[in-house]
Amino acid sequence: MLVVRELSTSFPSPAGPVRAVDDLSFSLQAGETLAIVGESGSGKSVTNLSIVGLVDSPPAVVKAAEISFKGRDLRALSEKEFCTIRGREIAFVFQDPMTSLNPFMKVQKQLAEVLEIHTDLSKAERNVRVLEMLQKVGISDAERRAKQYPHELSGGMRQRVLIAMALLCRPSLLIADEPTTALDVTIQAQILDLIRDLVEETGAALILVSHDLGVVAGMAQRVMVMYAGQMMEMGPTAQILKEPKHPYTRALLKAVPRLKGAHEERLFSIEGLPPNPSNRPEGCPFAPRCDHREDICESTNPDVRLAGDGHQIRCHIDLPEVSA
Repeated sequence: MLVVRELSTSFPSPAGPVRAVDDLSFSLQAGETLAIVGESGSGKSVTNLSIVGLVDSPPAVVKAAEISFKGRDLRALSEKEFCTIRGREIAFVFQDPMTSLNPFMKVQKQLAEVLEIHTDLSKAERNVRVLEMLQKVGISDAERRAKQYPHELSGGMRQRVLIAMALLCRPSLLIADEPTTALDVTIQAQILDLIRDLVEETGAALILVSHDLGVVAGMAQRVMVMYAGQMMEMGPTAQILKEPKHPYTRALLKAVPRLKGAHEERLFSIEGLPPNPSNRPEGCPFAPRCDHREDICESTNPDVRLAGDGHQIRCHIDLPEVSA
């Protein structure tokens, strides 16, 4: 369904180009869920915004050998043509519903506007569809809520409205960009369950962006681990979580708090900071923080290589087989 090859996105700055995404390649099958994980600033959000043409270029510079959706070259589309795809075939759920919804428009009008742009439904049919979708995403008393403004809803309800908006046109691809960041743990679980159920019901493919490997464990068939704009490791979720091959993935998993033995040891954290994107090290970007680095790591950035069936890593070193 989606093929991305050699995607790079950079932004100008006084210190030089900031490489937010650097030589990234991946693909997505119809009905598949791919999770993109990594620390804040690793390029997860910019990757998806670049794919669907939501990064202003200029000033940004977006380059790719291929970005195709259902065999259609997205790089060749005009903005008008792209607008017929965004919202209809590819939909977004952003991480901050308060800034993603128009504060001056009632919920009903905002959702109905999506149908007005992308369908031939009458006004009455649009209103019926909106109420049906609000009910489907778990908003009780949907008719009353539809007449309210976003600030009158809780954070969890606003996120449900965004999900309803994204799914109104039954898109083939849903991109959920850290959809639970601003929500408490209980609501997080509800929103993730809702997204999973609705994706299964509609048959849509899903790209789930997160910084938490634990969150995506039950959501995705595949995981891509990003660091400093590059793919460090990608493969089947169970394989990545149980037998990670890259030192960065192992460090992320080690940093996940565990209840067992929590009183006996301090929480683990990865020492150091991610590299300055406008002044990256010459070799592997993770080398300065890696406990397994060798001389070649500091001088040469490794290429992506296969580490098993469907399992790819960007690393010079073969780590011993130790489960996370």
